Amino acid sequence: MIRVEDIRKRAASVLPETGFQRYGDSPTIRSYTDWSAFEDAMRLPVSSGSVSGVVRRDTLTSFSFDPSQNRMLAYHFANLPAAFVVSGDTVVLRAEADMFALQHVLFCVNGERDITIRDLASDGPKSTTLDVLVHPGASLQMKILVSGDFPQYLHVRYHLGNDSTLSVQSVVLGKNAHAHHEFFLNGSSSSLHYAGASIRGRSDVITDAFVRGSNNIVRLSHALFSAEGDFLVHRGVIRVERMSTGTDADMDSAFYTTGGLAVSVPTLEVLTDDVRRASHRSRDLSLGEEQMLYLQTRGLGESEILDLYVSSLLEHYAGELKDEEAVRSAIRSFSESIQR
Repeated sequence: MIRVEDIRKRAASVLPETGFQRYGDSPTIRSYTDWSAFEDAMRLPVSSGSVSGVVRRDTLTSFSFDPSQNRMLAYHFANLPAAFVVSGDTVVLRAEADMFALQHVLFCVNGERDITIRDLASDGPKSTTLDVLVHPGASLQMKILVSGDFPQYLHVRYHLGNDSTLSVQSVVLGKNAHAHHEFFLNGSSSSLHYAGASIRGRSDVITDAFVRGSNNIVRLSHALFSAEGDFLVHRGVIRVERMSTGTDADMDSAFYTTGGLAVSVPTLEVLTDDVRRASHRSRDLSLGEEQMLYLQTRGLGESEILDLYVSSLLEHYAGELKDEEAVRSAIRSFSESIQR
């Protein structure tokens, strides 16, 4: 067993020498996160916030994070009030007013699970880390909603066992949010499908997949919906290691902007010739004039066409999260920006 107290000590020992960014061997090196907002948050008292759908633990069966990876992680674990283990199908993580909420949640998945996480920074800044272990033969469908007006840091590390399946839907609505998803496929015959969307506000979303096993499938897709005044980023890498065989990997990074900034940086690092497929793309989702004219000739008005088109995009990238009220409100705001 791993004691939370020992994790705190380890993180505290590396905190003084750890910066917010540590560049490795990936070309996706630039972070667009406003780290000064988190520096300010670090001056607030720390709490575990409000956490439902979990059980509090002082020891963990597993812990995969390296606190020296960046200063936010080092601070997070050095001051972590407690850790939690998932007990239900819906987990709600909230910050408290005038406090900096630090939360760590462990998932160990056997069989089939369907879990929804609402990570809310509506009352104060917060930092959340998730350890997700999908055991051999298991299947997990995870939905994650990140929202709130305060600075918010989310870091998730997923570990897939042999013959496992992981499906992730994620929507980021934060006004100053950094979300980092790391996927580790070290076994064989596992399947990963991630689809996410950043809608309005300011956010930096990273999706990194590391493939070391054989006959694995990786599908990563993320879309940015940016209007005037927004600053949205999606970047990430699929790294296929030398020992990997038979990998089928694809990363789709897309954007739809009506005046705001959208940065799309998908990357491939393939270190072996033994792959079934490896592809990546960055593309503009804006509706073209020819498509608009064609649909108008079918009797549809411009406003109706745009609403239907944006809704269809959200169906693909946000999945069931499109029905969350906060998501509907954000996409309405984006649709209105198109039609001005």
